[in-house]
Amino acid sequence: NENDGVEKVSTYIRDNLEKPLSIQSIARGTGVSKTVLYKLFHQHFHSTVGSYIKTKRVERSLSLLTDTALSVEEISQRVGFSSASYYSKVFRSQMGVSPLQYRKKNKLLP
Repeated sequence: NENDGVEKVSTYIRDNLEKPLSIQSIARGTGVSKTVLYKLFHQHFHSTVGSYIKTKRVERSLSLLTDTALSVEEISQRVGFSSASYYSKVFRSQMGVSPLQYRKKNKLLP
């Protein structure tokens, strides 16, 4: 069933965001072929695999920015980005502000 595949893939990505993810590793980890993966992403997420993963990594980082005192470098590593500068670039393109600006604007604790 296609919905099972979508659920399996999104769960696998969510559970492995901090690791390097590729279409090959997702296919191996879920038992879904690369061809089916490409199709699922196109049809269900209207996105490429890479874009979906980046979006999920930025989403996961939001609570780390507002609820912890971790540095941007530490957060970028925890959510699976290869570097803090790349994380900041992707974050800014998705959120319209830098990670530090986001933290300042949304911080719950002083």
